[in-house]
Amino acid sequence: MKTKDLLSITTAALGAAVLTVLAFGSRPLEAGPGEIPPPQIAQPKLQAHGLTLSLAAAKATGLKAGDQPAFDLTVVNTNDADASAVVRVAMSCSAPLSPMARTIPIPALVWQERRALTLKPHETNVFAFPTHTTLPADKVVMIGLEEATESSTSAVASKAGPPSAPGLLSPRGIVALTFTTATHTPPVASVMPAGFVGPSSAGPAAN
Repeated sequence: MKTKDLLSITTAALGAAVLTVLAFGSRPLEAGPGEIPPPQIAQPKLQAHGLTLSLAAAKATGLKAGDQPAFDLTVVNTNDADASAVVRVAMSCSAPLSPMARTIPIPALVWQERRALTLKPHETNVFAFPTHTTLPADKVVMIGLEEATESSTSAVASKAGPPSAPGLLSPRGIVALTFTTATHTPPVASVMPAGFVGPSSAGPAAN
């Protein structure tokens, strides 16, 4: 095959590729009529005694290094009677996962609060959890939500205080939110737990 023919074939192939990218890459992310919408990640929810609990960053809060985040706990009582539960919200930080590391960074507990909640039948209420804790730079931050037990909150008062519980999150708990305070893009993308948001976002991802 002649060089001129090869050049013609290559040019045609590149042109087709560019047209394909323009045709499909420029399409809006929203689904049109008759199209299947993109998948949505469900927000993690905790179930306890007929209560459904979900946690999100407060609208006015910041999630970058130097901020003191606050979180809103939405609780729905699905019972026909009053329902109560004692919950624990905990925030831990760990170093970003390095592609050269042989071990996974161990999270360190930096804040937690234990609180007793009681709701009337079919009541929905939102409870504020300010942390009053400054976020460190270049960390992966995980917010855990669980029903409190004696083992997870043995040294924690009913109000917010310094971290003292031995465990970060019990097997019955959920990871309600995860974000990073890193100021640079890591060389290798890592898989984040449900609820991952970027350093400048003030709310959970569609979890």
